[in-house]
Amino acid sequence: IVLVSTTGGSNGLSTPAILDKDGDYIADYIYAGDLQGNMWKIDVTSSNSSSWGSFYTGGGNPKPLFTATDGTTSTTVVQPITERPEIGDQPTGQGGYMVYFGTGRYVAANDNTASASPIQTFYGVWDRDTNTSKSVSGSAAVSRDRLLAQTIGTATVASTTVRSVTNNLIGVWNDSGTACNPGSPTSTTNNCMGWRDDLLTTAADSLGEMSVSNPVLLGGTTPRIIFTTLIPRTNTPCEPGGTSWLMELSPTNGGPTKVEVFDITGDGKITSADTINGTPVAGIKSTIGIMPEPVIARNPAKGTDVKLFAGSSGTIQGINNYPAPGGSGRQSWRQLK
Repeated sequence: IVLVSTTGGSNGLSTPAILDKDGDYIADYIYAGDLQGNMWKIDVTSSNSSSWGSFYTGGGNPKPLFTATDGTTSTTVVQPITERPEIGDQPTGQGGYMVYFGTGRYVAANDNTASASPIQTFYGVWDRDTNTSKSVSGSAAVSRDRLLAQTIGTATVASTTVRSVTNNLIGVWNDSGTACNPGSPTSTTNNCMGWRDDLLTTAADSLGEMSVSNPVLLGGTTPRIIFTTLIPRTNTPCEPGGTSWLMELSPTNGGPTKVEVFDITGDGKITSADTINGTPVAGIKSTIGIMPEPVIARNPAKGTDVKLFAGSSGTIQGINNYPAPGGSGRQSWRQLK
């Protein structure tokens, strides 16, 4: 399979995510990002490997599903993708798949130097997965201006620094059902193809924020797309290597979850004290330095999650969540002899 950089320069592919569409234990599609900001969808459904290649094409050339760019400064500034994307069903039953991924790079010299440019972003991009939409006229199947722009802010609740996301009732696939016309996904008047959350770069404790650890999609009564961010080393001596935020957003529109999931006060239950003016908290700052992808232990009987992190400070931290009870997918197994 040969893919070309759409922007030139050096490149490299991130860890891929494999999709078995028909449940026959054989890969059908492969999703992977690259250092030039391209999120590729590779079609391997054919029994003949010589027919494998980019699902989307245009003018005889492979085209990505999406190209991540820093739209706040210039559409030509690409956002590198170094993490494995997470793939899930389109959350409101409109067909196809949502591809969740963040941008940023923490592998080369100077990557650990805090920088305000480019602004990095976490995305939820809708891959409609239709055979009739393989041909792409532009540079990618989905453009950045077709994504709902959410806004992340900071606040203090119970003396804990937390983050909140606004526009929770505006955007694609929301409860009002008025922002997107799924019957006309190519209309330029509708933000129909996903969402985006720009990460923070303005404050001293958020300069150079990026997402480089694999995201996790959790189902159940309170579905969430979970990811950690990474903020390179600051001038604070008590933050070895830097710091992180644990973020938990609605996979539907990139806004807050429908109900609270973070126990900010630490009293073992969720109350109005765990919200920001009634809005569920979207994230909480690390106390152990940089946090990688979490190990998640679920207790379906009590409706609780425990997320375990081994931070860059050498300390292991557990964060409890209290989402509504319920789950999707297999929760346990047993071997039959």
